[in-house]
Amino acid sequence: MNRVVVFAGALLFSMSLSAQSYPDWFLYPAQYPTIITGFSYNRTDPAVDAERMYCVYQECIVNGTFEVYNNETNDLFLINSDYYYYFSDSTLQAIQGNLYCHDSFITSVARRDIVGAFSTDKTLELERKFLRIESLPTPEWTEKRYWTEGDYAYGVGFYTARGAKNDAWKTAEEQAYFQILTNTAVKMYSMRIAEKASDGGTVETASVMKLKFSLRNIEVMERWHSLEKEMFYVLVRIRHSNIKSPYVKPTYKKVSRTEK
Repeated sequence: MNRVVVFAGALLFSMSLSAQSYPDWFLYPAQYPTIITGFSYNRTDPAVDAERMYCVYQECIVNGTFEVYNNETNDLFLINSDYYYYFSDSTLQAIQGNLYCHDSFITSVARRDIVGAFSTDKTLELERKFLRIESLPTPEWTEKRYWTEGDYAYGVGFYTARGAKNDAWKTAEEQAYFQILTNTAVKMYSMRIAEKASDGGTVETASVMKLKFSLRNIEVMERWHSLEKEMFYVLVRIRHSNIKSPYVKPTYKKVSRTEK
């Protein structure tokens, strides 16, 4: 297996686009299952990111320590964590040089950051259709963090849109994975993230979890840019049967106390 921190990006193609408009393949990737999105970062080739994400989406191992904190609405947040994503060297070698870019757009002129749409089909014709965010309704899923429906677990990640755009989109996607992993761990191992004090008050706790998960067939369903909140959101889903964990080792520490 090859160890990489996959949430980085790349640079190669150029097409201008306003900050409030995106191609539909970017906002609704579930409608384009053969498209792999690649992000540039520090003027690197977005094809490099697309190749890595192709491998991650097929199968990867997440290994490391997650420190999780929850707020009063029971949302989970990642703090002080150290973890890595691993994927197969053979899968990466097989896909390198075999992805073709069908469309792209600029996310930062100053940084020369772009996002590209890639696939293994050289003959694919991708119709260019841009959508203005202000003309679209805000998706209901942006108010959620994690839920299950049928055979799938869904996770929503978000990150501020005020900084480097490509890095923010990648971080939001990473946070969506985190929501699925930590909520699955809590469910699988009956882990507590809040406990009652002896006087009836609530003692909030942070869970420090040593996780190792195997993930297969990861699907990025939708992306959203909230102009009002200046946030990027990403919705991801994974079939329950494609989420496996050989072990989870939790510990707990008290971080704050709420009186009755």
